[in-house]
Amino acid sequence: MSKKSSSFVRETREREAWITAHEQRLAAEHPEEASQGSVMSTAALTHGVLEAIEAPEEAEIASRQRALEAMTGVNWKPPKPKPVRAPWFVKVGRTLQTVFTLGKKR
Repeated sequence: MSKKSSSFVRETREREAWITAHEQRLAAEHPEEASQGSVMSTAALTHGVLEAIEAPEEAEIASRQRALEAMTGVNWKPPKPKPVRAPWFVKVGRTLQTVFTLGKKR
């Protein structure tokens, strides 16, 4: 993990320390209404929405074009189907049928 991201996580946790204290105070004041993690999950969701990276409108189209260009450069051929072989017991059965049929005709 890079130093930048690990320091960001640490700083974020330090800034959001008041949320856990607030959650504990709410649980102490109203134990019957306390929902564990509701304030923390709401804060995390709000933080994620506010800090979200906005993708450009043309990003999906450009990504699709790059993928199509890469796929056309690949020389992929489907594997050739192998001939179907009969199981061993079918071969034995055919051999026995042939042997017994020849024996009856003579």
